[in-house]
Amino acid sequence: MNTAALKEKLKDNFEKILEDESKLEILDSTFSKIIAQTETSSETENQESEEKQHLKDPVSNEPEVKSWEDFKNKMKAKYGF
Repeated sequence: MNTAALKEKLKDNFEKILEDESKLEILDSTFSKIIAQTETSSETENQESEEKQHLKDPVSNEPEVKSWEDFKNKMKAKYGF
C-alpha cells in the first residue's frame, strides 16, 4: 500500500474512532505506547551514535603533540622554559 493510500485509510479509521467515545481511552493508551517506544528507540540510537563518534573521534586518538618543536613550545608556554 502506498503512503498516500495508507494515510487516507488511517485518517478514515481515526475519524471513526474519535466518533466512538468508548474507544478514546484505548486510542490514548495506544498512542502513549507508540510515543514511549519511539522515544526509547530514539534515545538508544542517540547513545549508540555518541559512542561510535567518541570511538571514531580522531582528536582523542591522536597524540596531543605532533613534533619535538610542538612539545618544546607547549612546555615553554606552560612552564616558562
